[in-house]
Amino acid sequence: MTEPRRFHLQRDTDITGASGTGRVADGVLWPDGTTTLRWRGPRASTVHWDRLADAKAIHGHGGHTRIVWDDPEPAADLYLGASGCPHCPDGHTPADRGSQPWAAWLSPERDGDGQPTTIHVARSAGAHVAESDAEWVRHRLNGPPSDPKPDHTPPVHVIRTGTATRPGSRGDLADAAHIYHLADGTIGAAVIDGIGHGPHTSRVAPILASVAARITARRSPLAGLLTAADLVADAGADGHEADAVAVVAQISAEGARIAWVGDCRAYTCDGTSLTQHSTDQTMGQWVRIHKDVPVEIAEHHDAWVRVQLSTATVATTRETDLPATARLVLLTSDGVHDQMPGERMAALVREHVDDPQALADALVAAAEDEGGYRDDATAIVIAL
Repeated sequence: MTEPRRFHLQRDTDITGASGTGRVADGVLWPDGTTTLRWRGPRASTVHWDRLADAKAIHGHGGHTRIVWDDPEPAADLYLGASGCPHCPDGHTPADRGSQPWAAWLSPERDGDGQPTTIHVARSAGAHVAESDAEWVRHRLNGPPSDPKPDHTPPVHVIRTGTATRPGSRGDLADAAHIYHLADGTIGAAVIDGIGHGPHTSRVAPILASVAARITARRSPLAGLLTAADLVADAGADGHEADAVAVVAQISAEGARIAWVGDCRAYTCDGTSLTQHSTDQTMGQWVRIHKDVPVEIAEHHDAWVRVQLSTATVATTRETDLPATARLVLLTSDGVHDQMPGERMAALVREHVDDPQALADALVAAAEDEGGYRDDATAIVIAL
């Protein structure tokens, strides 16, 4: 209640014989819940009460004297949307007013670390409270629900992935793959193809894949590859540090970008056709572009890698964006794409276009032997 409300006392039976019957007093209920009564008659007087209920208890005489309102009933309390109190038909004192201030103290309850966990809030002198008071307190602490705080949580872009790897005929797996997810849904993916089968290759390849994928997700494909390259830039104390070629991809809600060194590859599929987006950094590919040489000579030089991680620089690391129409992104080692016909690879992609893991498994399983030698095969498939 925000405005005074007038009433009068209507006495039906004069039990004391002192004031008669009929309209015996006029009153005002003030917005803070206090009440003023002005008695009629030859000995008129004015009385103030803290609550209308107290005046009714003294002068009501068991129902023989009634409160009759002269002003209409006001709408529910307007402060912060309060709905009033069922125990105060004459109006609950607003939470931000009244003669009894609010008090707050720590509860004796403690958590496992001995810290207090509860604060009690109450009117002083034991005045009762209502749901409107609790709503007022909540609004003071948290703000009104009609003005919620904006949600700045970034949207999460869900990406499905599949990873598969299979050792070749050497038995010592030199390939590795890793996928890393950021909190906002961005992922970094890396395929590492170790060069040769030296004493450190199998141990170092998974480390290179993990580092490249993590930095690619957090920074960029170029940063991911060059950070991994730093791990093998020195030949080591024994002169036999591992080396590798690699391809990485960063996938997010904003798009997809790849970087690579050597002859690992990146493809996309739009649902029907398979497109290669990387260019092998091999001497065979170089002579195809720059020399008019027989096909068999170019193929003979395909195993000659011109750029590897240990020598990678900003200038020699290749990058490109992938098309927005891509449904799938594929990263493969040469044990996949060099050991099956392109038509066979495209057919597998179409067959498993809706299942990234099934496609990754199928790609590494389909790689064929070449003259008794089977290379390590690794594939990552990312469904956008």
